[in-house]
Amino acid sequence: MTNNNVAASSAVVTKMSSREIAELTGKRHADVIRDIWAMLGQLYTLNKDDSDLRHYKNQQVKLVEGVTAVIDNRGYVSEFLLDRRHTEILITGYDVVRRAAVIDRWFALESGSAQPQLSEMEMIAAIATNAARNEKRLVVMEQKMEQIEQGAIPVGYQGYSYLQANYGLSNAKSKQLVIGWSVPHKKVPHVAPGGQVTQMSVVREDAFEKALHQMMKEAEQRGSQWYHPKMGRFSITGWKEVA
Repeated sequence: MTNNNVAASSAVVTKMSSREIAELTGKRHADVIRDIWAMLGQLYTLNKDDSDLRHYKNQQVKLVEGVTAVIDNRGYVSEFLLDRRHTEILITGYDVVRRAAVIDRWFALESGSAQPQLSEMEMIAAIATNAARNEKRLVVMEQKMEQIEQGAIPVGYQGYSYLQANYGLSNAKSKQLVIGWSVPHKKVPHVAPGGQVTQMSVVREDAFEKALHQMMKEAEQRGSQWYHPKMGRFSITGWKEVA
């Protein structure tokens, strides 16, 4: 046995694992492993005690063509992967019901209606790959969140709460002014207090201020309120201070 016998885990040849055979036949996996060693001994004079597999930890080792041993981190065989020929030889000594279950499974594998079970090593590799992929997604999401928190509002733009506090016009009337005077505005990502990412409306401040002054020049004061044909009646706090 040489390093050349180490089988690639991505082999395209369909194989059935000893664990799957155990599940299909209702036998203990340890007993199926024992049966496979007995088969290998009779076919190829391979003996479990003679096989030096402890140097192949966490690897898949091709013992003979069509038979791969999956070695765990202790150097022990955790399962076998068999091609169809060796699977059929193995189950020859099993009863009819068990043979039928395995053969039906092979038909399903070859027809594509079923997928081969992953070996223990392949499952570990798949879990590790998924974990790495999820970690990468998490990092990307954290970066996006950081970007949102650091630069949600573009330079020169402000939200409606800011505009109300600084220019004295209510949110509703500020929005009416923005639409009526075509003030540049847009939506940007915003992190709410609970951490949820929402869309926030922002307005170009200098254009808003210019439109406000233009509107107020045209507006008519009626008591404590003001009136403009495009705005209707409205109130504005502290207008004398900012006019």
